[in-house]
Parts: sequence; C-alpha cells; structure tokens
Amino acid sequence: MLCLALLHLPAEAAWLRAETENVILMGNVDEPVLRAFGRKIERFHALLEGYFGKPPSTVKAPKLPVYLVRNETEFRKAMPGVRRNVAGKYVARADGIVAIAWVGRQGRGHLNYVLFHEYAHHFMFQRSNGAYPAWFIEGFAEYFSPSSVG
Repeated sequence: MLCLALLHLPAEAAWLRAETENVILMGNVDEPVLRAFGRKIERFHALLEGYFGKPPSTVKAPKLPVYLVRNETEFRKAMPGVRRNVAGKYVARADGIVAIAWVGRQGRGHLNYVLFHEYAHHFMFQRSNGAYPAWFIEGFAEYFSPSSVG
C-alpha cells in the first residue's frame, strides 16, 4: 500500500511522496505516475526475491529513497558531472543511499528500465558483503533492468 503526501517545496513544482515497503518515491510527477512506479518497484523486488530468496527475517534493508525528476536540468542539478547519456543514478555512501531517475527521458518504458537498473544495484548491495568489479555490478543491473512486471 502506498502512502502519499505533498512535500512543501518551491512553488515551481508540486512534489509528491509515496512510500512502499522497500522504497520512498519522491517526485514532481503526477500522482498516478508515482503510484504506478511504486507498485512496479514492489513487483520488481518480488521478482528479484524469487531468484535470490528472502533475507533472514532479522535483516531489514533500509528503504531506498528514489527521486523522480521531469527534465534534464533537474537531473543535472541533482547529479552534476554525470555523463550526458545517463538517465538514472544509484549512490551508496556512508552518509546514505539514494537513486534518481529522469522521468521525461524517452518515455515511461525507459523509466521502468532505469528504475529497475538502479533498484537492482540497491538489491545487490543489500544482499552481499563482497566487493565486485564494476563490470559485474553493472552487468547484474543490466541483466535485470529489462524485466517486465506488469
């Protein structure tokens, strides 16, 4: 079930917030778009758990904050220095985790791909203690990102 609340941010855009079991979605997007992506992320999470199993019940991964922005300007403000062909980014550091995706880039089908790619990073890092080479980390996310969850 999604909880939705209006954030008090600049008047230029109404930011909405939706929270699911595994993510906190925030974006200056329409409410139906935010809700739809919340449901899709949860189905994608279930798909990944179908492959890898559930973690022990005593372990609960933190919810992933995901920001959805409408345009390249907002994306570049949030992620300066990211290459031009990038439409999403997952960042995990000691001070926290976050993902951001550019909604307007090549339609909603592309956003599914981007969100699933970034969430796959989160899922992998929450389930492993090992260090992996970059090619494996990106390959894992690329393998699962074209998934269809309805």
